Amino acid sequence: MIPDIPYPPARLASLRGPKAFPPYPGPYLEEGGLEGEWLLALGANVKAAAACAPLSIDLLSPEELAAFRGLCGLGAAGGKSGPRGQPDPAGQRAWLTERAALYRLRKSRGPLPESPSGKSVSVGFAGGLAIAVACTDAAAGLGVGLACDRPVPSCMAPFFLSAREAEWAAMRADESAGSDRLRLWTIKAALAKADSESGGGPLSGYRLADPGARRGKAESGDGKRFFRYVSHKLAGWRLSLAIRKS
Repeated sequence: MIPDIPYPPARLASLRGPKAFPPYPGPYLEEGGLEGEWLLALGANVKAAAACAPLSIDLLSPEELAAFRGLCGLGAAGGKSGPRGQPDPAGQRAWLTERAALYRLRKSRGPLPESPSGKSVSVGFAGGLAIAVACTDAAAGLGVGLACDRPVPSCMAPFFLSAREAEWAAMRADESAGSDRLRLWTIKAALAKADSESGGGPLSGYRLADPGARRGKAESGDGKRFFRYVSHKLAGWRLSLAIRKS
């Protein structure tokens, strides 16, 4: 198994704290713990890698280094900026952690597109963890949705749920509704990433065949593009994958 780059024990301990940081799921993902279910649910072979620490700048490709300079306000490339366009250290760390996951995926699975915008590659970041996924089969799009495992309030539902899905969520018991909305949020995020023809449309435009299903089928708002998805609850995170088949 490839070691984290970088992954110093002292830094990991400081990230975790005594109880704050949940167990790191990287080894389970990278050793194929979910690949069998992904094949069954998505109908495609999908590989994953994870990272919880930023990639060393020395390991960035020339294109990635140029993008990072943009994040730091040192170049023309766009990126995650703070208030009034100032550099955003948290955004820079998240971006480098995503690059670390992609680096591990390339090292363990072979060459990948240089950018996570490639059709067969997707990357997500939440709560200090980045997960990169790649599809080795023909696919029109692959997306990953990742979020910290905490309930999503009902006031957020109109931003990502269709009317039918919101009605279903409203009928759920209070203790489970927030968790259901989180699952649906990550599924919708994965669908949007898998859909290169979305045009930046709202997440509520995607419709799930069964809002209660952990894995199933979905379609775009215009009914012209079709997807399959699967969602998992990890220790401390919610992870969802979606694929649009060619």
